[in-house]
Amino acid sequence: APQGTEGQHAKVAGFVAAFPDLHLSYTHQVAEGDLVAGHYSLTGTHLGDFAGLAATGNAISLEGHDLLRVADGKIVEHWTVMDSGELMRQLGVG
Repeated sequence: APQGTEGQHAKVAGFVAAFPDLHLSYTHQVAEGDLVAGHYSLTGTHLGDFAGLAATGNAISLEGHDLLRVADGKIVEHWTVMDSGELMRQLGVG
């Protein structure tokens, strides 16, 4: 898998292809210095291949947290915490 910006773009594109009605909403966001932290919720419908799993038509609803480091107006580092086990459970796996 590609690294850096290219890898991140590919990851997001794959997620959007699997959940084309994806809706991401930040409920809280805090910035300090070059860091931005946020809590988000996301919803979508599994309509394309995801992690080797063919479309199930299942709806998903998850929450997660992001921490970003910004330099020169660009995101240069990104960490996220999302319950991938819960995501797979909602898709009928596990």
